[in-house]
Amino acid sequence: MIVYKFENNQLEKHFSDGTKQILFNDGTLKIVMKDGYEETFFTDGRVQKTDISGTIIVEFEDGMKVLFSHTINNNQY
Repeated sequence: MIVYKFENNQLEKHFSDGTKQILFNDGTLKIVMKDGYEETFFTDGRVQKTDISGTIIVEFEDGMKVLFSHTINNNQY
């Protein structure tokens, strides 16, 4: 594992399997997998998942989900 620390307090961990963990100074954590899949955990409880096609799902603590893709924008409650 290689660890990078930036002046703005961003901390990145790069693992040998290609996974990266990025901790931003506001407490947001982003995990990037080798294939490009991403999960971002925000301090307010939201979780954003982005697949390799660019489709984004945002999940809120109350159970609501919002889907964004090239062809679909959809709210699910």
